[in-house]
Amino acid sequence: MTAPGGHESSVAFYATGLDLEAKVALLRTHVERITADLDLSLLRVDRIGAPVEDPPDQWAAAQQILVTAQSRTRSQVDAQRFIAPLTGLFLPGYPGLYVNPLKVCAPVVEYWPALVPVDELDHVVVSADGTRTPVKDTPVRVGAATQRPSDGAPPRPDLGPTRRAPLGLVAHGRCGDKGGNSNIGFWARDEAWDWLRATLSTERLRALFPDAAGVEIERHEFPGLRAVHFVVHDVLGKGASSNGRPDIAGKAVAEFLRARHVEVPECLL
Repeated sequence: MTAPGGHESSVAFYATGLDLEAKVALLRTHVERITADLDLSLLRVDRIGAPVEDPPDQWAAAQQILVTAQSRTRSQVDAQRFIAPLTGLFLPGYPGLYVNPLKVCAPVVEYWPALVPVDELDHVVVSADGTRTPVKDTPVRVGAATQRPSDGAPPRPDLGPTRRAPLGLVAHGRCGDKGGNSNIGFWARDEAWDWLRATLSTERLRALFPDAAGVEIERHEFPGLRAVHFVVHDVLGKGASSNGRPDIAGKAVAEFLRARHVEVPECLL
């Protein structure tokens, strides 16, 4: 089910170079002051990226701080009450502050899953010319085909010496959204399958993915694909159209996790 859920605006700030924590802390203070009297349903401050040591150019020294707000009432996040006060920090803000409005009063669409009794629905075929033909036979009720979660990972095989390395040197990944749930799958070549399924337990995923702390996680194994799949519940809020995250559909979660370091057998590298 989907329905209008208000409006969203966002502003991107940038902090460069040294004293990053102090700069972001000052920005948060300004954001709290500016939004204190606004009727917001959501307010996020997300830090994206990190400056490198001894940066070769200005952009390698920068971090984006994305400020996103939602409200049921358009005027609470419009150019006058939300955008202008934030972009007004351009001169009196921390050293090196520059800013770009990214989104102004964009519509928010809320999503929620629901079950409707099949008998409550009119079953019709709608042809290209608009003709509606009733379907006389009631659809057959069948149980959903499901695979039982396999939360318990097997013992890790002894494959000799290990060293810390990115998970992605051994495992490929794919991910995306299903409503508010993040689906994350990993697969590996034949010789790495036993290590992968033993390494990627539910507990290990929680350790690698901080956003998964405190939420329900389903784990499934697909031996024919040499794959381990996770369903991380509610980590994407109410869904991509309304959660306000920079990565609204969780499309980069797997690539983030592939960059995390784990103990990898040297024979697999």
